[in-house]
Amino acid sequence: NITISNKGISSFSGKKKFYENRLNLTSSFEKLNYDSDYLKFKTKILGINKNDIIKEEYNVNVITLSSYINDNLSSDIDVIKIDVEGHEYQCLRGLFNTSLESNIHLIQLEYHNDDMYKNSISFNQINDILNKNNFELIERFKHAFGEFEDLLYKNKMI
Repeated sequence: NITISNKGISSFSGKKKFYENRLNLTSSFEKLNYDSDYLKFKTKILGINKNDIIKEEYNVNVITLSSYINDNLSSDIDVIKIDVEGHEYQCLRGLFNTSLESNIHLIQLEYHNDDMYKNSISFNQINDILNKNNFELIERFKHAFGEFEDLLYKNKMI
């Protein structure tokens, strides 16, 4: 029971520039910070010049998570997993920008604690938006490589 929607997720509905990286699992809607030590380290491991990491830039249709949920789901949601390479805060803004018709039990998201992206968002900003929407942090899972972790939040109202 999987539905694939060829859309990106952000804080608004419309078009947004997407930056496809040579290592495609690190592609993002966020612009890279070319002065980042982490980016320099990553490109050294990949064996490419940091200025060559972006393979292609193009516009993508984006929607908010709240609009997707309200338009497509009628039951409660067990887990929402957000792993969008530095764009997590914008996805959360789009999730909480209107009231939801479904309850979300858990939100798991990957948080980058590095300066790889120009619009780096602090843990406190991520935590604040989730706390203001009745989610509390229940677990942190550190990754073995890099300064990032998965954060697990539980809905306090359920």
